Amino acid sequence: MEDVKKRKMEDDNILINGQDFNSSSSSSQDHLRSLLDPLSKSQLVDLLSRLGSQYPSIAEEIKSVASADPVHRKLFVRGLAWNTTSETLCAAFRVHGEIEEGAVIYDKATGKSRGYGFITYKHMESTQSALRAPSKLIDGRLAVCNLACEGLSGVSAVPDLAQRKLYIGGLSPEVTTEVLLNFFGRHGEIEEGSVAYDKDTNESRGFGFVTYKTVEAAKKAVDDPHKTLGGRTIIVKLADTHKGKPPQTQLPAAVVPVPLPLGAGYPQAGKAHANTPPVGYSYPQNVPPYPTSSYTSPNTAPVPYPTQPPISYPPIPLKKDPIGPIGHPATAPKRRIASILGRVSSNFVENPKKSLKIAFLPTGSFYFAQTPRLFSKSLPFSNENVSKSPFVRKEAQAAMLEYLHLTRNLPFMDAEHMSKNSPHFVEKLIERFENQLDVQRLIARFLRYHPINEFEPFFESLGLKPCEYSPFLPLNLMFLSDDELLLENYHVLCNYGVARNKIGKILKEAREVFQFDVGVFQSKLHAYEMLGLSQSFISKVIVCSPYLLIGDVNTEFVEVLQILKSMEIESCWIEEHLLEQETFNWSMMLRFLRLFRNLGCSDEQLGGLIRQHPGLLFEGSGSIALTMIGLLLKFGSTRNELCSIFLQFPQIEVRKFLLNLNQCLLFLFEIKMKVDEIGKILRCHFLLVGSCTLKKTNTILAYLNVGKKRLCEYIQENPLELKKLALGSRVGRLPAEKERSQLLRTKFLLDVGYVENSNEMAKALKHFRGRGAELQERFDCLVNAGLDRKDVCEMIRVSPQILNMKKDVIKSKIDFLVNYLGYPLSFLVSFPSYFNYTEERIKLRFLMYNWLKDEGWIDGRLASSTLIAYSNKTFMQQFVNRHPKGPEVWQTFKKQIYSEE
Repeated sequence: MEDVKKRKMEDDNILINGQDFNSSSSSSQDHLRSLLDPLSKSQLVDLLSRLGSQYPSIAEEIKSVASADPVHRKLFVRGLAWNTTSETLCAAFRVHGEIEEGAVIYDKATGKSRGYGFITYKHMESTQSALRAPSKLIDGRLAVCNLACEGLSGVSAVPDLAQRKLYIGGLSPEVTTEVLLNFFGRHGEIEEGSVAYDKDTNESRGFGFVTYKTVEAAKKAVDDPHKTLGGRTIIVKLADTHKGKPPQTQLPAAVVPVPLPLGAGYPQAGKAHANTPPVGYSYPQNVPPYPTSSYTSPNTAPVPYPTQPPISYPPIPLKKDPIGPIGHPATAPKRRIASILGRVSSNFVENPKKSLKIAFLPTGSFYFAQTPRLFSKSLPFSNENVSKSPFVRKEAQAAMLEYLHLTRNLPFMDAEHMSKNSPHFVEKLIERFENQLDVQRLIARFLRYHPINEFEPFFESLGLKPCEYSPFLPLNLMFLSDDELLLENYHVLCNYGVARNKIGKILKEAREVFQFDVGVFQSKLHAYEMLGLSQSFISKVIVCSPYLLIGDVNTEFVEVLQILKSMEIESCWIEEHLLEQETFNWSMMLRFLRLFRNLGCSDEQLGGLIRQHPGLLFEGSGSIALTMIGLLLKFGSTRNELCSIFLQFPQIEVRKFLLNLNQCLLFLFEIKMKVDEIGKILRCHFLLVGSCTLKKTNTILAYLNVGKKRLCEYIQENPLELKKLALGSRVGRLPAEKERSQLLRTKFLLDVGYVENSNEMAKALKHFRGRGAELQERFDCLVNAGLDRKDVCEMIRVSPQILNMKKDVIKSKIDFLVNYLGYPLSFLVSFPSYFNYTEERIKLRFLMYNWLKDEGWIDGRLASSTLIAYSNKTFMQQFVNRHPKGPEVWQTFKKQIYSEE
């Protein structure tokens, strides 16, 4: 073997003892065969596995050879449901690898499935992966696979199979495969088993098979004197003795082998089982109905009731039975209607479908019965508002408490809390018996033979809704006692003082908490106690922030407490303002505190602000306040202004303040206000905007009887008027446009210097055109050009026509004066009538005047204002006609100017 380790293998050549052998050389192959021939099979397997692990090319060759024969890749799948198709079968096995071929086998005569099929994988590795998990749930049935070349030889070759396989007869139609396995699992570990179902109707045939892993367990099941299941005495015997048949070598197609799920024991009422190891699911035997009185005290031992022998009916043949088979369809013939009147409700014969309604269970909570079970006789009962009756609900809760505490042996406090705080689950129980009297007895009897999924009422009692806890339901567990870590950590929280109905919030936000090993949870709680925090504070904090329990002590949480403590805010004050229904982000709260410190707020100022307005820190974990700060910065506020703004924060909920702020911004955008104007209002009136809840935009427009443009101007002029538009305030109509314009013009003229009610003012009001806001804009245009405010007022008094011009025209005339003529703005003060003349008139006259000056016909001492103010007739006589060529030059200049235009 040392020689093997020294070999060097390449892609095409192998070196052995210094010789080079090509892979295609026949002499090389013969030499290797002579070396390998003496080796045993185990040595060859060991050699090839070692070489394959070292050289990938050899490994690929081994895989190729192994997968070449389809015998190694083909699986036989038995126990399929009758409705399973080839596509469904392939989809279930495709998880293991690529499938070359897969099919369900159908009967040629009937065209129905025979309950088995074949899967052929493309690679042998996929086949081995599938064989490692031979059982698969397909269409509600657990199918089992093995190599097709083996067939069922593994079953028939086992010598003691006949002593381990039992026939179970006389089963109630309600008994499902799960209930059957739960019942017989108390005797030992089950290899496989199932109830037999009819191929056409998919209903129980009244018998089944159970195969134990040991002969001793099978003997124990046969010798057990208690053979009552589902209210009937069942037949238990070896399968090969059933009707003298030889041992079966093949499972019936309709029998689906189901591996037994392990779980906690299912104790009998009144019997101690502390030292009994749970093996599968055990089942109570001969337990009488529960009394109609309220449930037993936890300190009182359960009183055993005398057992009642099961009722048996002699077979009475009947050719025509309108109701159908009652009891075991395989062993008991149809019975007369008169013999079952004492077992069914009085309205069964008239309306059998209505009476069968109580036999079916909602899926997801209980085991689903294939056919209805008939209970004892009951009188017609009105179901109107039964499920809403407090008395019926209390009876159902009492029955559920008895089941959880006495039968399932859950602690009394846990059982009581689950029964009283799972209304949705209790309601589903009541709905099954809404037409019946004595609901408590019926529910108790139902629970005795139909174990429930205890996780559903448990999670609901923690404060979770069905849609919230459905992701947490375990797939392979039904009893709470099976999940020991869940119960352990649940009791740690309860003992620490956390309310049971608040634990659901922790489960929803930090599922990992309930998977801690024993002692881990206590150590985490103790770590927070070492920070000097009280138990009540910690219990409230972990409900508000369950993520604090994951990992080590949260440093951001500790830093927030330290900063608040420096502001003289203690943990007891924090505890008072924490809301358990909210989830707090301590990282966000830390950002809030650090930001306000950076804005210049001292610890004293910030501490006073938080004490006065705790919502700034606790509502949204400070994110709402951070949003408002970002909004102010976006609209132009400085960092220095922010601290002073928040120190004046009004007495209003922070969420409400932000909602009002958003609503006001939306209102301003809807009336087409510009962004810079919105920012101006927000910066100057931030606290006012957030304190008012505005009416809707359409409502405000209807009340004011104005358009959006008019309302936008009104708000810009009077931002404080927003307060009058809030909910609860009366909104009056705005003045008419003419009245408002007249008021604005009057106010403008008074500001300019006119005397109120004077003749001059009355004359100006008649002369001015445009609205008051436009007059103010034109006045501001002159002031912004560089003129003094007093000079502008005097210019308007002398030449009121200035304000009848549009703002763009005023700007154009000032630009022409300064840039073209080269005159200073003081020219306008001395000659305000300049605005009354067009640019073409002024340009034409200055061209003609300068030409005459250059020709020497005038001295050039004429004032510019005089030149502009001359009438056309006077200018033609004194300037144009003075020179012989004057009219010709005048026309040339005129064409030049107007052609430019």
